Amino acid sequence: MQNYLELLTEVDISEEEGMAIKKDLLQSTRSTLDLLNNVLNWSKSQMDGLEFKLVPLNVYQLLSPQLLLFINIAGNKRIKVEISIDPTIEVLGNGDMLQLVVRNLMNNAIKFTAYGGTISVTAKAEQRSCIITIKDSGNGTPAKLSSNIFYLNGPASVGTACEKGVGLGLVLCKEYTEAQNGTIGFQCNDVSGTSFFVVLPSVQHAVTTTGELDKAVERNSSFGKSGLVQS
Repeated sequence: MQNYLELLTEVDISEEEGMAIKKDLLQSTRSTLDLLNNVLNWSKSQMDGLEFKLVPLNVYQLLSPQLLLFINIAGNKRIKVEISIDPTIEVLGNGDMLQLVVRNLMNNAIKFTAYGGTISVTAKAEQRSCIITIKDSGNGTPAKLSSNIFYLNGPASVGTACEKGVGLGLVLCKEYTEAQNGTIGFQCNDVSGTSFFVVLPSVQHAVTTTGELDKAVERNSSFGKSGLVQS
């Protein structure tokens, strides 16, 4: 990328045009890195199976740094990101997996939200679970999605700024959420936009004693090639 940036200084273009090109290059690089990260994670899970531990996680502390980064990314499309996370919620999960799920859902929300739109991220306790919701305002037309989006045979799509993808992100979201004994789903708004829900067991209801926690960690420390918990 450095060679491209140096070349821009030698071409007779305006400063505004140069900044726009640099922004496009950075966006393209970030998208490529996201895609590569998803491909590597999915390939590893299919070849080696998933090996991990489930531990108590404070949702606010885990996700806040990730979400703050997306505020700047969304700013490139003038998208406002609203965050409301109960700082007391703890789930029994895997930090790397949960962060990857949220990153992919945030990338999708930015991808399919029009310039000047809004994305809201909430996490709250409900009964015996924590519900993480990522809601976008869409592109101005009703969203129409099917459950196939969580599988590799789902259709590829293009974002509001012509962002491209292969749909692997949502496949990983489903696999990693279920591996943490959670569920994932979505709801399309009649006017515009989509809400994705990630439901994970809260710590106080997932286990009640240290002995049970140890058993839960041991029971979920590794999975076979499918990487899915059968309900």
